[in-house]
Amino acid sequence: MIFFIIIGLIFGGIGAAWANSKHLNPLLWGIVCFFTGFIGLIILAFQKADADPETVLIAGPEVGRWKALVEVDPEIGAAAASARAAGAQYEQLLAEKYLALNDKQYLPALLAKVLEEAKQGESGQPAPGA
Repeated sequence: MIFFIIIGLIFGGIGAAWANSKHLNPLLWGIVCFFTGFIGLIILAFQKADADPETVLIAGPEVGRWKALVEVDPEIGAAAASARAAGAQYEQLLAEKYLALNDKQYLPALLAKVLEEAKQGESGQPAPGA
C-alpha cells in the first residue's frame, strides 16, 4: 500500500511540474497523475500549453527583477503594458534591452524602438539590420 502511495506521489509531482511548465493547473494535473500514473502523463503530453500573455520569457534571476520593476515603477509598468499590447515577445524584447542598459533615461527610446519593430513585424517588412 505504501509503495502505491509513493509511486502516486512521484507521478503526481511530475504531472504537477509538467502542467505548471505548460501553464496548466498544476493541482488538477497533480491529482490526475497521482491516481492514473503513467496514463495521466500521456494525456498531459497531448495537452496544448495555455498561452499566458502576462508571462515574460526572461531567464534566470532577471525575471523577478523585471516583474518587480514593472510592479513598482509606474513608468516601466506603462512601457511594459504598451509593449505587451503589441505582443508578449515585444515585452520580452523591452525587458532584455532595458535590463541590459539598466538606465531609465533610455526607456522612452527603447519603447519606441520595440514598438517600431512590432509595427514592422505586422507589416511584414524586415527589421533594419536583419
